[in-house]
Amino acid sequence: MKKLFTTLLFLICLQLGAETANFEHIPADTAFFSGGLEPFPLKEYMTRYNFNSGFSSPASDFINEQLKNDQLGIRDNGYLTLYNVGYSVVIRIPLQSEELFRRFLQKFEKEMQIVGTDQTLENLSYKSYPLENEIAIFVTSNAEVATIVLATPYSTQEELLIAFGIEKPAVSLTPQTLESIAEKYEFDRKAIGFVDHLQVFERFKTKQPTLEDEAIEKDIATLIALFPRTVFGSTMLDLGKGRVNSKVCLEFKEKKILDIFASLQGSFPKHLLDRSALITTGLGLDLNQLIPAYKELVSFIREMKFESALFSRDPEEMPAEMIQTVAMLDGFKGSSIAIFSSDPENMDAIFTVSTENPLQLAQVMSMMPMPIAINEIPEDGDSVEVQLDEKITGQYGIKGKHLVLYFGKESANIAEALKTESLNKEGFLFLNVTDVDHLSSLYPIDENMIHALRAIKSMEVSLSMGEHGLDFSSQTVLKQK
Repeated sequence: MKKLFTTLLFLICLQLGAETANFEHIPADTAFFSGGLEPFPLKEYMTRYNFNSGFSSPASDFINEQLKNDQLGIRDNGYLTLYNVGYSVVIRIPLQSEELFRRFLQKFEKEMQIVGTDQTLENLSYKSYPLENEIAIFVTSNAEVATIVLATPYSTQEELLIAFGIEKPAVSLTPQTLESIAEKYEFDRKAIGFVDHLQVFERFKTKQPTLEDEAIEKDIATLIALFPRTVFGSTMLDLGKGRVNSKVCLEFKEKKILDIFASLQGSFPKHLLDRSALITTGLGLDLNQLIPAYKELVSFIREMKFESALFSRDPEEMPAEMIQTVAMLDGFKGSSIAIFSSDPENMDAIFTVSTENPLQLAQVMSMMPMPIAINEIPEDGDSVEVQLDEKITGQYGIKGKHLVLYFGKESANIAEALKTESLNKEGFLFLNVTDVDHLSSLYPIDENMIHALRAIKSMEVSLSMGEHGLDFSSQTVLKQK
């Protein structure tokens, strides 16, 4: 039964949403929530794109087969809902047919060779499936919704009454909470969620703390309050166009800390956006800002008031080895790769290091063990020939503020364009894959990862600092029927 619960959790991470009609049963102090404010074609999303799990397993494969045959009983429009009530986790699934869902549950028990026991709570009947460590999964349904509850040893009867929808919490989550998130982050209202870090921490606090435990927990809460919440949602969710764009933001409460991290963002060359490339990826870091940022962060921490001995210790200074490394790589802003063809007979790719001091970096690299022999590099922007192997010959040189190694005609054109391209503050990570199937056929990818990517045609992801915190954004094009 744990396999079913895990599979449903993965589905929720992909679909995110909830029905607004269920808000009255969701506590305002839920530690996490996945919801929405507009209808969503749930059944089409799950069946059309085969998003049954991020990994292939007997449980997920069985669920996917039932979905294809319309034997799960889920509603055409609606959302899987995820939230917690105290120490219990709740998943709610909107139903079109309770009878079909009950049949599915029976078939799932038989297929997975598990046995549930019938129990009641306040005249509500449910199935109980015990797991390890006094954890159990409870399943109940009515004509409108199926409710799955993960109960822990700390779950109380009061929490279960709320989790099953028999009673309402003292204070319920309101749609206005999601409205404010949607407006703040420009989500499209179809998929919105959040994780309240302080509420999560509350669930893990020591049950019988000593005075020192209390002091440590108070200090941890003080640190968590600097990054109080993670929010996530869709910025475009259009199945007709096969587009699923989303964003996750780790919120920063203090602008000073946000500015410190923003100063560390590195530079990405423009050609990473080239859709004709098989794959482009970049890592950004303004290395010259690392020492100043560290000093500012240490200064900020020293100004904070901690109560425990553990957190009252003076922060350590940056190690001397790190300072030396920064000095050696002075001016480094980022590195990137763009591959247009990986055919050994027709290799076309460019490897770029963006830096304020490309000549110094080239000299440092010349002293390091390298997989290819590199001659002395010209300072005038010309390139020197390098031999990767018997079949592949490339060029190596300084192009403006970029140190480049490239192979092929397309990459040669990009290298020349880099001569006039300035450095920027773009972010920490960028990845663009224009053809997922083609890429997975060329490079060894874990089978479970291939399973998770099977519905995706192309994708672009990035990690950068935004107005409110650290943003992870993705733009995904799904395969059409």
